[in-house]
Amino acid sequence: MSISQYCPLRIMKTRTNYAYTYCTTCTFHSRLENTIENKRKEHEAERKKAKEESDRAMIELADQYKQKLIVEYQRFETLDEQYKTLKKSYSKKLATMESQKEQEVKRIREEHNKKLDDKEHEVGEYSV
Repeated sequence: MSISQYCPLRIMKTRTNYAYTYCTTCTFHSRLENTIENKRKEHEAERKKAKEESDRAMIELADQYKQKLIVEYQRFETLDEQYKTLKKSYSKKLATMESQKEQEVKRIREEHNKKLDDKEHEVGEYSV
């Protein structure tokens, strides 16, 4: 069964009982094929452009993340250095305080022992 259409270029009736429309007096079917090929090329160009834009955006995003990562590593290194410095400082202070505590305990012990000896000497004088 043939469905009739009009050739837009020649404004003539065309036959459509085949896989594509063609005009019996012109090359309407070849023009359709050219149009289809042109549309395919346009679509391919648009797809390629979109892919390039997507790739460019991904690269830019990766660069941004790399920069942020570098900043975070620098922050970590700074904090790690501060931690090590504070740890060393507190270790020195702790050692100094322990030494002072031991000296103070020793001084108090000696003072206590001296007082004990003095009291024992006093008690010894009275008991004799």
